[in-house]
Amino acid sequence: MDRPPSSGPFLTTAVLCERVLEEKDGALSIIRVIDRVVAQLVPEAPPPVFNCKVVITLRSGTAQGRSTVNVRRQKPSGQLDEPLTVQVLFEGQERGTNVVFDLNMAAEEEGLYWFEVLLDGELMTKIPLRVIYNPIPRT
Repeated sequence: MDRPPSSGPFLTTAVLCERVLEEKDGALSIIRVIDRVVAQLVPEAPPPVFNCKVVITLRSGTAQGRSTVNVRRQKPSGQLDEPLTVQVLFEGQERGTNVVFDLNMAAEEEGLYWFEVLLDGELMTKIPLRVIYNPIPRT
């Protein structure tokens, strides 16, 4: 969608969290925002997996019509994963949209992960997540 740079849509929230409650009126409660996790590393086991939510809220401004939101993970090594994609509808003015993804992520590398949030291919922001390995000794 072509739009002037300051007319919208506008990003109002982009976080990782443990849980999201959505009320009947569409209002969100974002529970336990996270920017780091400690992953239990078991010798000779697959990489640890953790679950969280990606929450993105956008407000229309003057934007109207359908758009595509992509969330793409960048590993500490710099490798980019295939994006998660969802279509959204902007209705103009203060109306907005909430995007909530379940994220089941294997912590294949220790370090800083970035989650790029793109709207129609344009980078809106990046969400950081630091993964810290906690090795569990063999018994």
